[in-house]
Amino acid sequence: MKQLRYDVLVVGSGASGAAAAETAARLGARVLVLSKDPIACSDTKISEGIMTVCGSASASDSEQALAQNMRMQGDDLAEPALVKAFAQDSRGSYNWLLKQGIAANLNSATGRPEALSLALGGHSHPRSVDHHNGGLDFAHACWNALNSGTLDYLEDAWFIDLYRHDERVIGGLVYLAAEGCFASVLAPAVVLACGGVSTLYFPNTDTMKGNTGDAYAIAARAGAQLIDMEQVQFIPFAIAQPSTYQGLIVGEPAVAGALGVLRDAHGVVIQSELAGRTRAACSAAIIKAVAQGRGTANGGCYLDLTENRQGKAGERYVALIQEKVPGLLKTVKGALGPAAAKFAEPWEVRPSAHYLMGGIRTSPEGEALDTRGQVIPGLLAAGQAMGGLHGSNRLGSTSLAEGVIYGQRAGERAAAYVRGGIASPSAETLQACESRALAAFERAASADGQAVLPIIRALQKSAWQGLGPGRTEAGIEATLAEIGSLEARLAGARFALGGLWNQALIDFIECRNLLLCAQAIGRSALHRKRSLGAHVRLDKPALLRRETHGSVGSCWSTEQARIVVNDLPRTRSPLAQRLRVHLQAGLRLGAAKLIRRLPFSWRDRVLFAVYDKALGKEEATS
Repeated sequence: MKQLRYDVLVVGSGASGAAAAETAARLGARVLVLSKDPIACSDTKISEGIMTVCGSASASDSEQALAQNMRMQGDDLAEPALVKAFAQDSRGSYNWLLKQGIAANLNSATGRPEALSLALGGHSHPRSVDHHNGGLDFAHACWNALNSGTLDYLEDAWFIDLYRHDERVIGGLVYLAAEGCFASVLAPAVVLACGGVSTLYFPNTDTMKGNTGDAYAIAARAGAQLIDMEQVQFIPFAIAQPSTYQGLIVGEPAVAGALGVLRDAHGVVIQSELAGRTRAACSAAIIKAVAQGRGTANGGCYLDLTENRQGKAGERYVALIQEKVPGLLKTVKGALGPAAAKFAEPWEVRPSAHYLMGGIRTSPEGEALDTRGQVIPGLLAAGQAMGGLHGSNRLGSTSLAEGVIYGQRAGERAAAYVRGGIASPSAETLQACESRALAAFERAASADGQAVLPIIRALQKSAWQGLGPGRTEAGIEATLAEIGSLEARLAGARFALGGLWNQALIDFIECRNLLLCAQAIGRSALHRKRSLGAHVRLDKPALLRRETHGSVGSCWSTEQARIVVNDLPRTRSPLAQRLRVHLQAGLRLGAAKLIRRLPFSWRDRVLFAVYDKALGKEEATS
């Protein structure tokens, strides 16, 4: 078997992986980056390219305000230390991107990053910085960081499992598809920065195909604790049909304008004031209508933005969307036609899996924690791989900042492990680790047997039905039963291990991880009896704001050969803060309702000023 030795191994090459790798290398570590996809091709690259930078647009903004927003909007499930670190580092994370050559949108007068003038969903202040080329600008910065000449990387590489010895991580097993072989990578520090699990819901997702929950499954099998795995974020407004566009996002609540509404299949308004609501609230309105038999034949509802076109304000609204999120309109035009792209007719939409707020439980430095809350030496996580930062709802534009912030932190900590002088494992230890990691594949090594891809497709269908944006106890239990059946089928899978780009082997690796993640999501969802945040129970009332609640921990039990869950207590924010946030939210919705009820001429003037400011043209038109 091929053997490689490095100080730090980073799995993933998006924003979090690039930041971790560049940081560790800059601090003197020998770094190897592994990526299933071409380097820097990740969810970062296909994002809208909008990033949270505290204080970028408002002098009254503060780290405390940002931290409060994240904790309160996430129903106090977020780990306070993680939120505090995010708020402290958001400015520094953007400075890192500037050093990597990001094509920044800077204010010519102040030299600071230019932020959108409107606060995106959940934020109390405008602090979301956009970029002319969207996620491509971030991908170019990541590419520059990874091609600095101070680190190595391998593409077409599937990281399979971690090696542990004396309770610490010492590297792991990799499948190198382009070479058609397995390899052992020995490293005293491993950073898992390899994305989310939204492929579990394919085709109802807008994310990269490689998001098969690798980080969560690999960490869980190594003894790490997962947290709040039921909190899967579904973006409410995604294409429902045709199938070639299914799952692609066509808007956020914030871009629905002051007059956008959701309608059921019969044209009845089921939700208004969309711009002031969270993603979870809008998704819940759609799935409840569908569950009540009022949805479309494709399982969606209609996003009606036609009223936004009226008057002079309508011209500004259309210009705002065309300038700030042009990619969304290209998707709409391709899927629904030119009239829809001009807001002349409603769009058929349904929720799409976008992000996992849960993940690997970590310290603020990115160190993975076990079920006792103790650090697993040598194992770190960054970006979407980690959990505990967003709680039950992720604020808009925070994911790109999260990737860089915790990538840098994990890279710093990984380099510190190396400086600690970890001894290399013996040949006997390495052989034992390799044998354990290869055992599952050697049992399947045969030319005859069950194909894996049909198992994945069956899992995806069941996950959407039982673990999707609307859940019931019966549906969750049915999916968990199906997962058990599919695990038995996977145990019967057979395929040859040799050959270049062995797709059967790749499917086996990813299916194994998807099944573990689906079980973690399902058991966590069953454990949380009431609706909270992105976890919507159609058969139970929502958790009341005055009721106490905590996080749901989950871990892999080798003895029981399944995921087990437990409660993790959380401290609520002070009552005064909670009351203030709820009051502010109520006032925003009240103001939005008032604007809708104003006489047309008054409303048109008010909205013209709002959209003009968002376009940055208020001075030119005053």
